[in-house]
Amino acid sequence: MEIDKILMYISDNLWFLLVLSFLFVIFLYFYVDINRDFNFSKRKLNYHTERGFYIALRLSAKEHGYSFPLPTLRFFVKRSLNHFLQILAKNMPYSGFRIMLQRMRGVNIGSSVHIGPSVYIDDVYPEYVKISEGASIAGHNTFLTHTKPLTYHRNLIESSVNPIVIGESAWISIGVTILPGVKVGNGSIVASGSVVTKDVPENVMVAGVPAKIIKVFEMESGKPTALRNPKYGEK
Repeated sequence: MEIDKILMYISDNLWFLLVLSFLFVIFLYFYVDINRDFNFSKRKLNYHTERGFYIALRLSAKEHGYSFPLPTLRFFVKRSLNHFLQILAKNMPYSGFRIMLQRMRGVNIGSSVHIGPSVYIDDVYPEYVKISEGASIAGHNTFLTHTKPLTYHRNLIESSVNPIVIGESAWISIGVTILPGVKVGNGSIVASGSVVTKDVPENVMVAGVPAKIIKVFEMESGKPTALRNPKYGEK
């Protein structure tokens, strides 16, 4: 009989309960950012060991700095919304919407930035990406801020999260992958299909896998005027 009363109450108040649940989810989403200190610098992570869903979720919440109250639930909500916003941002038809959604995920994006379609920004640590004023991200790009090798490989490869910084007026062309810890200097160009594994100086063009400097800019009054060979000075 008590169960019937509960079901009747839920049926009569369904919309109210849905709105209340939605507000609770939003509260959890924003509360975690208000109460969590963030340091935009490299830090070590645990190595990857495959575990059951709940155990993995609980350990991930702890690794991300979630604590009382309800750390696992808060992390689950934030992680799920983060993933949903990523999917929306990748498929939106307009750069302004993509930027708005990526900012909601925590990506630091300056003014006058362009983000093209199908741009993947780290699904777990988007807050470790900074895209500076005037930069252009052409599309079909991948930004990876963390690497998490298996425990088996702990003596070979470091497990860490490391910021990516795209400098002012930098141009990241189609199909570029940028790995953790990379800083692309102001004004530089990363050619299509490149994989960037280390810092790119200001006002150069890099290309290849891994990306290397192929041209440097001739500058006049702070503006690029021509490209030249970095070794021989040839245009």
